[in-house]
Amino acid sequence: MFCHELEDTITGSESFPGEILTPINEQVDLPDDVFKCLITYYNEAYDDINVEFISMTDFIEQDLQNEVSNQYTIVQPKIDQCGRIRVAAEIFGSVLAPRYKKNSHILAKFIQSNNLIELFSGQVQYYFEHKLWLLTGVKTHRAYLC
Repeated sequence: MFCHELEDTITGSESFPGEILTPINEQVDLPDDVFKCLITYYNEAYDDINVEFISMTDFIEQDLQNEVSNQYTIVQPKIDQCGRIRVAAEIFGSVLAPRYKKNSHILAKFIQSNNLIELFSGQVQYYFEHKLWLLTGVKTHRAYLC
């Protein structure tokens, strides 16, 4: 999740072939702007299941307006935050893990639907795991914040 202004929401994903490493801070609140981006991502990425993902605040506001539907899934703002990850034999750090801060600069590639490649560079603030409760079960998403 980048702090770049983009016209399109990135909805692609790939399996994470590594593991998260310590330090791990459990049940951390996401900043509001990142939380809103995550909800937007879920609504775009899961567009085919006919469920709207919303925050608890938005759900309460809709309830007060008598617009509640059983087609909402409430997204929790809690994440498990970590300072570094391992992919194969390489360790990637973040600002959260000062000892690995020099390994926190990344270059991410995104392939557009027209096969153009967008490159974004940045410094990883932290990596995180977010659990999304779906009717089919819990889905864990892993991401990073630059």
